[in-house]
Amino acid sequence: MSEPIVFMPDTNMFRDFVNGNANQADLKRAAHDFWRSTAALAALNQAEIKIPKEVETELRVQMHTFTSTQHKNILTKILNQNVIVDFPLPVDLERELREFTNYLRDPNHFNQTIIRHPHYGLNYLQASDARILVTAYKYDGILVTHNIKDFLIYDVLFEPAEEKLYDYVNKRYVKIPPAGRALIEQDRWFQKLKQDLINL
Repeated sequence: MSEPIVFMPDTNMFRDFVNGNANQADLKRAAHDFWRSTAALAALNQAEIKIPKEVETELRVQMHTFTSTQHKNILTKILNQNVIVDFPLPVDLERELREFTNYLRDPNHFNQTIIRHPHYGLNYLQASDARILVTAYKYDGILVTHNIKDFLIYDVLFEPAEEKLYDYVNKRYVKIPPAGRALIEQDRWFQKLKQDLINL
């Protein structure tokens, strides 16, 4: 029997789950669809959800200004009923990851037409995103988010055939185009960073 698939949701999935904005009902529906389908797989021992510690931290901080007590209670219940995992990220490596992801956006170093996904932007990692990304990576998880532009580098940390970055709003796995992946993989800085992550 194969190991369960590990899904690791980003903070926005939980915020969308309790989104009360009528203009963003599609985001709430997408979050509920993901949760239902994953719960069905989990009941068959085919999947599990692990929540990065940084996601829990962000939500507990943000909940102080939620206007709905019901939404706070729902998120607290979800956090309490699921496995929270952490992988400490050294400060120097966090900074380097953030710097590298902005270096990727520099047209003097990379042909942006080649490395960018046609349907998503490309942002550099914020500190919390770097911690979420590394935790997901070290637990070999599928990173679940609708902020794909913040996490595109995640795809290149794995083999080309692996699907590890999931857009739950559009219900699809996201891959950097093959030519873009090849350019990034040839970069010495990227090679060093990837090895540093492997060695953690």
